[in-house]
Amino acid sequence: MRIILAHYGVRHRTVNGKKPNSSYTKIPVLDINDRQINDSHIMVKNLAPVLDGKSLTPELIETEAFFTYKVMLSLEADTMESCGDLCGCGRLLGGCFGCLLSCFSCCLCCYLHGKLRKSKNLLSTEEYGVALGGKLNGKRFFHGEEMGIVDVSIFGGIKAFEEAGNSSFQTLMDSSPELKAWFESMQKSVSETVKDF
Repeated sequence: MRIILAHYGVRHRTVNGKKPNSSYTKIPVLDINDRQINDSHIMVKNLAPVLDGKSLTPELIETEAFFTYKVMLSLEADTMESCGDLCGCGRLLGGCFGCLLSCFSCCLCCYLHGKLRKSKNLLSTEEYGVALGGKLNGKRFFHGEEMGIVDVSIFGGIKAFEEAGNSSFQTLMDSSPELKAWFESMQKSVSETVKDF
C-alpha cells in the first residue's frame, strides 16, 4: 500500500505497529473519510477512482483479486517453506521482529511447511505466474499501454519478495516471460516516482 501512496504522491502517515484506538491488529489499515478499510484488495478498488480517475473494470478487479488472494498467498507459502527465505524477510523487516524471524526461521519453516498451501488449496507459484502473465494478454501493463493502480499494487507486492531475496520471486519471474517483461518495465517506471522501495 505504501508504494501506491508514494507513487501517486498521496500525503499519508505511516503508523508502525497496532493502529491507535482500534482493536484491529492486522496490517495494512487505511482510513479514508472516517472509514476504516482492512483489506488491500478493497483498498485498491476504493482508491482507483481517486488516483486513476476511474473505477476499475471487472477484468482489473479480477486481476487484483487473483493477485491478492492467490498469487500473494502462494509466494508467502513458498517463503514459509524455506529457512533462507524467512531469514531474508527478517533482514528486510529489521528491528526486533526481523531479528526474531531470522533466529527462529528454521523452527518456523519446519512447523509451517506446507500448511498455508494446503489450508488455502493453493496451486504452485509457477502455475499462478503463468496465469498472471496471461492476464497481460499482450499488453504492456495490466491497465493497457499506461500503468495504473493495479500495476502499482501488484508490483509492490512482488517487489517485497525481490527485496528480501526470496527464491519465490525468481520462481514467479521464471514462470512467465510476459510477467518478467512487465516487472522490468514497472521497475523502470516506478523507480522514477518512488525513490525508496
